[in-house]
Amino acid sequence: MSNNLNIDASNASIELIHPKRMNKVGRVLYHLYQGGTLNRFEAEEQLHDHCLNSTISKISNDLGVVIERKTEVVIGYQGHKSPCKRYSINSHPNNMYMACKQLVCLYGFKIPMPD
Repeated sequence: MSNNLNIDASNASIELIHPKRMNKVGRVLYHLYQGGTLNRFEAEEQLHDHCLNSTISKISNDLGVVIERKTEVVIGYQGHKSPCKRYSINSHPNNMYMACKQLVCLYGFKIPMPD
């Protein structure tokens, strides 16, 4: 598959058609690409990712997509406070292009054809 995508990097994100099956990294990257944010508890519940920090590390270090991190405190078991990170994608057009490129080239996403 060609690594040359014919998309406009100035467009912050384009709609993608996702494959029927996605692995964990693809699910998390797609969620963030669509403008979602996650902490580790949400990732487990919504995307079945039990080790979000490792998934984020792979997205950042192996795929070259810049991920923003903010510390937050959530109320956990028996009302105890639990500090964790909230992750979101950096929305710079070049970073969104990189995320789109990885979703298409590595994870089987498709760019819709214009009518």
